[in-house]
Amino acid sequence: MVPSTGSGGLRRPRSYYEAKNVAYRVWAVVGCVVVAACAVWALGLVAPAVKLLLVGLVAGFFASAPTNWLEDRGLPRGVAAALSMLAIVGCVMLVVGLVMPSLVDQLVRLLTRLPGYVYEASGSVEDALERFGDSLNPSTRAAISSLTRDLSSSAASSARSLMVRLSSGVVVSLFAFASDMVTLSLGLVLAFWFARDYPVILRELATIAGPDHEQELMVFLAVLSRSVSGYTRSTLYTATLAGVLSFGGYVLVGHPYAAIAGIAMGLFHIIPVVGVWAAAFLAVALAVFTSPALAVWTLLVAVVAMNVTDNLVGPIIVKSTVQVHPVLSFVAISCGQALAGIPGMIVAVPLCAALKGGFIYFFERRTGRQIVSYDGVLFQSTPFTDSEGEPVPSYDALDDDRFFTSTRLVSGERAPEATPAAPDGDSAGGERR
Repeated sequence: MVPSTGSGGLRRPRSYYEAKNVAYRVWAVVGCVVVAACAVWALGLVAPAVKLLLVGLVAGFFASAPTNWLEDRGLPRGVAAALSMLAIVGCVMLVVGLVMPSLVDQLVRLLTRLPGYVYEASGSVEDALERFGDSLNPSTRAAISSLTRDLSSSAASSARSLMVRLSSGVVVSLFAFASDMVTLSLGLVLAFWFARDYPVILRELATIAGPDHEQELMVFLAVLSRSVSGYTRSTLYTATLAGVLSFGGYVLVGHPYAAIAGIAMGLFHIIPVVGVWAAAFLAVALAVFTSPALAVWTLLVAVVAMNVTDNLVGPIIVKSTVQVHPVLSFVAISCGQALAGIPGMIVAVPLCAALKGGFIYFFERRTGRQIVSYDGVLFQSTPFTDSEGEPVPSYDALDDDRFFTSTRLVSGERAPEATPAAPDGDSAGGERR
């Protein structure tokens, strides 16, 4: 290649242009970092508005399905959205009203007794060192003893500090509670409008995208909605079931902190893999101070609740909502944990499901080859074909030929025609959609 000529007729060396390209790339990276920093700074300034928007979107997301169901049965969409929001608020208030008194009572009791529990555990460690510490190196024994005393002192002081904050920060807590209630109320109003008007908003977005990109936009929104909603619903169902089963079992065996341990099992169930075991450890640790026998029964209850939820009921619920092979789930959870810790683990599976659906759609559309099949592993799903026997990428990506119309992403007459393939690979011969 001949170097280009500058304005004065002099040939510039090739290294000049290579250095120029490197400089462009470096400044592009710097610009991206600056933009990201400005975005984080701006989000910090508008944090209340972001919280309000998140509350509205999440609540509206959950209210959209019952709103569609009620509209299909003849109710005006505005009335259906209002009834859905009232039902959601009523359910939340009922659960809070049933659980909160026991939770507060047990939490106060636990914080009051925690210093005694800590000193009891410290004394047990000291007794164990007296009995079996002869085999340990003196420096190791001293280090264990010192660490035990430091941990017990720190835990006791933390419990006392928390009790002081709870008792002296009533006014501040009331102001914070009032602020949260205002945000929640405005978020519910926003959720109502979102649940009522999102089909029209989607049509307007499709118009903005234009006819060349309308289908890609609808498929992207459908895959994202199905993945997130499916995983969220399955997680909500399994977490609720795990919490209820654990709470019932803990009450039966006489656990003094059954409400705390049961709620912990339900909340920690959101964290994949390690969450349920952390909740079980907490329940057993709280039971140990009552009696070793109660700790054994508590562990048995936790194991039974986890197995019933994760091995019996969980697979049925997940299969009906979002399908991600365990290999993909494990890889996604590992990557999420490495990149963002516990929040990354929580969003890893639905994000993996969305990426899987997007890959299926673009692969089949670009190549014309159907990658999904009944006997597949990573891409096990229902294969759909049109009237000419060609794959329908949008339905293959969703594993559902009714999702577009049931969620109001497109109208019934604009939905693609497709027929589920029979397990032997032939057309099922059913009614085309």
